[in-house]
Amino acid sequence: MNRMIFAITLAFAIGCGGEGGGGSDSSPEVSNAEGLTLYTPMTQEGSFLLVNREGETVHEWTTGKRTGMGRLLADGSIVVLLDALAKPGTPSLGTPLIAGLDWDGNTLWEYKNDQLHHDVCPLPNGNVLAILWEQMTPANRARVTPAKSGAYYSDVIVEIDPASGAIAWEWHAQDEMVIENYTASATSNEFTHANGVEYLPEGNPFNGVPSILVSFRHLDTILVAECDSGEITWEYGPGDLKGQHNPTLLENGNILVFDNRLAGTGSRVAEIFPETGEIVWEYEAEDFYSGHISGAQRLLDGNTLICEGATGRIFEVTESGEIAWEHFSPDSAQVFRAYRYDAEEIDWPDPSIFE
Repeated sequence: MNRMIFAITLAFAIGCGGEGGGGSDSSPEVSNAEGLTLYTPMTQEGSFLLVNREGETVHEWTTGKRTGMGRLLADGSIVVLLDALAKPGTPSLGTPLIAGLDWDGNTLWEYKNDQLHHDVCPLPNGNVLAILWEQMTPANRARVTPAKSGAYYSDVIVEIDPASGAIAWEWHAQDEMVIENYTASATSNEFTHANGVEYLPEGNPFNGVPSILVSFRHLDTILVAECDSGEITWEYGPGDLKGQHNPTLLENGNILVFDNRLAGTGSRVAEIFPETGEIVWEYEAEDFYSGHISGAQRLLDGNTLICEGATGRIFEVTESGEIAWEHFSPDSAQVFRAYRYDAEEIDWPDPSIFE
């Protein structure tokens, strides 16, 4: 059954912080042709690729590590997550880390932590949000249904100061969530399994104060929590979402999310009106399915960029569902997430990439 908590204002304004060649095909008349798409094939020694509308790689950051995801900053540098694991307590190829890389791939800073996983979100103050695993306390673990024993994990959202490596702020899911309200996975050693975090600035429509938007895959739940108080002011999902990824707040106040769902159902991308939980737009198609990873981004022209992660397919659709652009990662390697960046959005160190 879906549960929603509301403290939503009607006005929206734009803390924790203080924001081998794949192929492409496009229909320029319905596409955001000026942009470049950032993604990384999930390989053991991966690179982050910027590709144009023709599918050509116009810039590349080579890391020599297992790549997870990355986000560009306004100056053309990139924040990346490397050597992170999908599950706690499994062997690692190296220490999970977040790094800032300049345009030429030089390391500006690093933050290492064995418990890092899934996502990193740059903040307006220069810090970054990240996700860490932590073991639940025996008292909190005893509140979980079905009953669990041994090492059992929840998530912490942290704000990291790249200059010092200090944790400036943290939000512990096991302390802020009403554990009894959820049914845990019967087979996993994780309660929450956070797979995405976004920063919501002051003036956001949920509570008006700096907050976080988090996706908890194992609970089929997305929620908003205030940075200062830790209070959860909105949540949605059980019965409506299944194993979702990458919720984001749109300019119209709605939430866009990749709803992975089960294989027999197929995946979808859904736009949710938070006040009622109504799905006001969705994309579904025959053979469109990724049971894990994946994401979606609403573009400046109203189209939606979709990462069908398990197949390595990244494509763009119009509001009516017409495919405007399509790209496959090299060798169809899996892709955790993809981002489109407009030509005017970044102070590109090498403007010739648009020539």
